[in-house]
Amino acid sequence: MLQSLEAVCRYLTDTGCSLPRVARPWICTWYLCPVQAELLRTRLPRQERRIAEAWQEIKASRKRMERAFIEAVRP
Repeated sequence: MLQSLEAVCRYLTDTGCSLPRVARPWICTWYLCPVQAELLRTRLPRQERRIAEAWQEIKASRKRMERAFIEAVRP
């Protein structure tokens, strides 16, 4: 059941996101909650930097893709 449009996230329920992972918005798929971020920092410090760099590269690529799409569909 969808929550109201005024909620922080209309798909957020008491048990988490109501959308299947593949259908979730991009921002929701790369978010790390504080617990996950702490585990990454404490258990995988070497990988943390590589993951952060990869996220930055992915975000920049998505921005370029978005700009290219907007240009392609602009009348």
